[in-house]
Amino acid sequence: MITKLMAIEAQPLTQLNNKEVKAQSKISAWGTVKNAVAAFQTATQTLQTATAFNQPKGASSHSDVASITTTSGSAVGSINIEVSQLAKAGKATLIGTYASNTTVVNPGAASTMTVQFGTTSGTVGSGATFVNDPATSAKNITIRANATLEQAVADINGSNAGVNARIVSTPTGKRVVMESTATGSKTDFRAMISGSIHNQFAYDPLNNGSVGNELVRGQNAQYKIDDVAISASQNTITDALTGSTITLNKVSTSGVKTSVSVTRDSEGVKTQLESFVKAFNEMNTTLRSLSAYGASPGKGQSPVGGGALSGDATIRAIQTEVRSMFNQPVPGAPKGYSSMVDIGVTFAKDGTLSLDSTKLSTALTNNADGVRQLLMGRAQFSQSGFTALNSNSLTKTGTYGIEVTSTPSKAKLVSGTLGAATFPTSFTAANNTLKLNIDGTLVTANLPVGPGFASKNFMATGMQNAINASLPSTRQVTVAYNSGADKFEITSGKTGSISKVEVLAGSTLPAAYGFSVGNSATGTSLAGKIGGITALSDDDSMSLIGATGSGATGLKFRVDDATLGSRGTVSFATGFAYNLGGKLSTILSSSNGAIVTRQNGLNSDISRIDDQRTRLNDKLSRMETTLRKQFTAMDSTVGKYNQLSSYLSSQLQALVGSTSNK
Repeated sequence: MITKLMAIEAQPLTQLNNKEVKAQSKISAWGTVKNAVAAFQTATQTLQTATAFNQPKGASSHSDVASITTTSGSAVGSINIEVSQLAKAGKATLIGTYASNTTVVNPGAASTMTVQFGTTSGTVGSGATFVNDPATSAKNITIRANATLEQAVADINGSNAGVNARIVSTPTGKRVVMESTATGSKTDFRAMISGSIHNQFAYDPLNNGSVGNELVRGQNAQYKIDDVAISASQNTITDALTGSTITLNKVSTSGVKTSVSVTRDSEGVKTQLESFVKAFNEMNTTLRSLSAYGASPGKGQSPVGGGALSGDATIRAIQTEVRSMFNQPVPGAPKGYSSMVDIGVTFAKDGTLSLDSTKLSTALTNNADGVRQLLMGRAQFSQSGFTALNSNSLTKTGTYGIEVTSTPSKAKLVSGTLGAATFPTSFTAANNTLKLNIDGTLVTANLPVGPGFASKNFMATGMQNAINASLPSTRQVTVAYNSGADKFEITSGKTGSISKVEVLAGSTLPAAYGFSVGNSATGTSLAGKIGGITALSDDDSMSLIGATGSGATGLKFRVDDATLGSRGTVSFATGFAYNLGGKLSTILSSSNGAIVTRQNGLNSDISRIDDQRTRLNDKLSRMETTLRKQFTAMDSTVGKYNQLSSYLSSQLQALVGSTSNK
C-alpha cells in the first residue's frame, strides 16, 4: 500500500528527470553547433593569408628539354631556350683490374693519389694534351696502409677531393670508375699515385696505358637564350629569370625552341574559396537540422521528430548574423570588388552558398589584387617604395608609421694588403690551408701545393672554387681581388645577420696573403619600425612584419626602396575574411558568446532541476517515514482491537454455553 502511494507521490520526480535529459540533449546539441561554427571559422581564417594569391608558377613548353623551379621571390617573365649541348663531368676508369673488392691494392704504408683537374685535348693515351685548370688546385688523397680495393675507394669518396669513385664488375674483373663531382669543360682529371700503392691504380690521359679508359670528356653546356649564345659549366641557370632555377635536361630538337615562363597562379584562391563555401554549407546544414521543427501528429498534440534545438531563436540569430556579413560592402575595397557577390560567392534560394568559378576566374584575371583586398584587407602607403604582401587575423585597422633603420647586406671579409705576397704562389702542405666559417658551415680549403697561382686574380678564383667545393649550390661565396685596394674580398652568398665569413684556427695560409685567424665579417639584416614598434624582418623577401602584440601584428610588406629614415605611413583596412572571422569569434566567445550563453543557461536549468529533485526526494523520504509510522500505529491499534474482539468472542461463547447448561 505504501509503495503504491509513494509511486503516485514520486511522479513529479520522473518529470524532473525527463527535463534533465532534455536539457542535457540540448547542451550536447549546442556542442555540435560550436564545432560546426568553429570549423567554418577555420575555413574563414585560411582566406586571411596571402599564400594562395599570385604565387609564382613556372611552365615549360618542353620540360624534358628545360624545366623550371620557382620560389616565392620569382619574378614574372619568359624566355626562349635552345639547347645544343649539355654540360658533362669528366669520367674515366682507372687502369688496373682486380680479382675482388678485398684485393689489397696498397700493400704497404699510406700512399697518395693526386687529382688534378683541367681540359683534355686529343686522343687519350695517344698524343693527348692536358691543360691544368689554374683556378682549381690539385687534391691530395691519402690511401690508408694495406688498403683493399673497397677501402681505397672509400678513401677517395671520403676525401672531398671533387671526385667520386665506384667499383664495377667487368668480364675480366673489378675496376674503379672515377667521375668529377662538377660538370664543365675543365672537369677532366689526372689521377696520379705515389707510394706503395699498385701502379695501375691511376689514370692519366697522357699515359699510353690509359688508352680506352676515358668514358666521358668534360664539356660545357651550350645553349641560346633569346638567340644569345651562352656556354656554361653547369646545366642549371639561375640568372635568366630572377628567383627561378632552370634545369637543362636534354638537347633540343633541331630548330625547336623551348619557352620557359613564370606567371602568377591564382588557383590556390579558388581552392580556398571552394573549401570555404563547403564549410559554410556544412555548418548551415548542421544548424538547420538541429533547429528544425517537428511534424504535428494532430490537433493539440506536441510536434514530434524535430531537432534537439527545434525553433531555437539563438540558432536563427546566428544564421542571420553570419549571412548578413556576405551582403555588407568591405570599406576600402576597390570598385567592383566590394562584396563577395562580386567574385561569384552567392546564396541560392534554399540558403546554401555557391561559388561561380567562371566569375571568380574573371575577377582574378582582371584584378587579382582587388580580390585579395576584398578578402584580406588593404594596405595603403603614403609614400612609394613599398608593396603589401600579407596580413592575418590579428592585424587591426589603423594607420601606422614606417621607419627603415637598416638595410640588409651580405658578409664581406676583406683581407689585409697583399703587398708582401709572392706570385706565382708556391705553397707547401704545411701552409696551404684556409679554414673558414661560412654562414655556420665549417669549410677547409686547400690551395695547390708547389707552383700554383700565377696572379692575384687567379688566386681569388682558385680560393673561390676551393671554398665552394664544400658548400651547397645555394650558398656559394664569391672571392674577388680588389686591385685598387690590393686586397682579397670573400663575400657570403647569404643576406642578413645569418651571413658570416670568419677565419678559423687551423688556417695555415701565410699572413702575407691577408688572412689571419679571428678575422670575421657579419652581414646586417633589414630593420625598421611599424607604428613605432620594432618590426620583425625577412631578409629573403626584403620585408618588414608587424611585431606580435602590436596593432600591426602580421602586417607584412616588401621594402622596395630601402632609403633609411621615416618613410611615411601605412593605413590598413580589414577585409571580408577578417570581418567575418571577428563575427564568428564573437559567437564562439567563451565568456559571453551566444553559444556559451545558451549552454550556461541550460547548465543552470540542470542545477535547478537537481535542487528540485533533492528537495522532492527529501519530501518523499519524510512522507514515507510518516506513512510508515501511521501504518505501524494503525496496525498496532488494529491488533489490539483484534485481541479485544477475540476476548469478547470467547466471553460471549462462554456466556452462551453457560446459559445453555441451565
